[in-house]
Amino acid sequence: MTVGVVVSIAVLLGAFGFAVVRSRSSHSPPLYAYGTSYLASDTVNTPGTRYIEQYQHALQPSEFHNFGKDGATIEDVAASIDSTWHSQSAIVVIDALTNSMFLTRTATQAGIQASEPVFRSMINRLGRVATILVVKQGYPPESDYELYDYSLSNATIDAWNSMVDRATAGLPNVRVIDTNQGWNPSTMMEHLHPTDAGEAHIAGQLVAADGVPDGFELNP
Repeated sequence: MTVGVVVSIAVLLGAFGFAVVRSRSSHSPPLYAYGTSYLASDTVNTPGTRYIEQYQHALQPSEFHNFGKDGATIEDVAASIDSTWHSQSAIVVIDALTNSMFLTRTATQAGIQASEPVFRSMINRLGRVATILVVKQGYPPESDYELYDYSLSNATIDAWNSMVDRATAGLPNVRVIDTNQGWNPSTMMEHLHPTDAGEAHIAGQLVAADGVPDGFELNP
């Protein structure tokens, strides 16, 4: 084999290798979702518009692992993480407040006191390699407060969201998504679940927190 042929092959292999690297680097990290029915099913929103679906679309191509569960409490979410997670470079979305908040709505402080160490253990279990996006609870509309005999309030939501701030403080790989920034409860929430407008709002916040490929547009 001549020197010229060897050089040509080396150039081709180098170019191929570069193409493989570029192809792999164009893929986003795997996306893991853990939490409540916000992630697990469509409720009052149009099928296909859940915020986690819009966010996953933004990250394509990427692997998607959704461990959302209807009715999940913080304890349920922590157990799911413990049984399915291994430390890796990935994006993890945690949305775990709604059902614990609802079940302890007449004893907010006791509920938070019981849930906070579990929430902390959940974040610790995920480790420091993955990028973790924790979604805070959005305010319900006045009609929801009335529906539940005012056992819930903005103060209830604030108390649970403050727990998230405490549990994630100082962790550089954790980004907290405050859904109540730019939130309109009367149009973005119904029966403790986001409407289409609410889903788009949360999806937009996730995109802004983590960034997406150029040219992507959220679902209308």
